[in-house]
Amino acid sequence: MEHEDAKLASTISFFFFTVTKVERGEGEEGGQERGNEKNRKEKRWMRKRKREEEDERLRRGGQFRD
Repeated sequence: MEHEDAKLASTISFFFFTVTKVERGEGEEGGQERGNEKNRKEKRWMRKRKREEEDERLRRGGQFRD
């Protein structure tokens, strides 16, 4: 009987946690939006870094990028 009670309690707490996250907008959709935003920021940072490296390379060669 204790095993069934523990299993039921864990199931209830899992569903409560899941419902609470959805109510706060932290469900799968919210996580996916944050993931997309993170990817955009990461790509933006990589492009900026690549431009800076190219500018530095051109400066060392005596040329400048337009």
